[in-house]
Amino acid sequence: AQFLREFPLPVYATRLTRGLIEVKLKRERMLEQTELHTFAAGDVVQIDPFTIEPYHVCHSIPDTVGLGITTPLYTIAVQNAVPYNILGVATSSTAFFRSIGGSVGLAIFGSVMSNRFASELGTRLPPTVKALIPPERLDALAHNPQALMSPEAQEQLQRIIEQIGPQGAQLFQQVLQALRQSLDSALSHVFLFALFAVVIAFLINLFIKEIPLRKQHSMEPIPLKRK
Repeated sequence: AQFLREFPLPVYATRLTRGLIEVKLKRERMLEQTELHTFAAGDVVQIDPFTIEPYHVCHSIPDTVGLGITTPLYTIAVQNAVPYNILGVATSSTAFFRSIGGSVGLAIFGSVMSNRFASELGTRLPPTVKALIPPERLDALAHNPQALMSPEAQEQLQRIIEQIGPQGAQLFQQVLQALRQSLDSALSHVFLFALFAVVIAFLINLFIKEIPLRKQHSMEPIPLKRK
């Protein structure tokens, strides 16, 4: 409240956070003069010149989001490096290659996580469970890290393991532990590969030629071919 008295800026928050803020602002009698905006995960918030995309995160309080902030830095750099008459082509190409990079990166990291998860699960599962579960079911489980998030898949797996006998419940807990550890190892490898990608991108940025910003735009005449 004290900060908003000194700097009357708009406030963006999720629904729960906005409710907490409103209580404090009412107490300080500042609710009417404070500009509040509500957003949720998946929304796109445009605060010139930034584009902000909230996404779900796991935290100690509900309704928590992280913020993905996109700045026009590379767009400005590309527009500054090309002639004015192909400015639109260069700008659209930047968006196109960014989209392609996101798709390719998602495919690569997804493959890394899936393969690592299958490899780790194969070494962590108890031999008794491997002998009981059908090969096709075991293969589907090894290539589906989301089994931990699906109650239906867990119930089906539990019914299969309980066929072993009295130790079925204990083996089921061992399988869940193996799934958790395998997923943890797979995600660690994904973040390790992402770290390498960030380092490489950082090194490439160091070698980008620095071009001073243009003060004015001039259309270069297009030479006409004489017949």
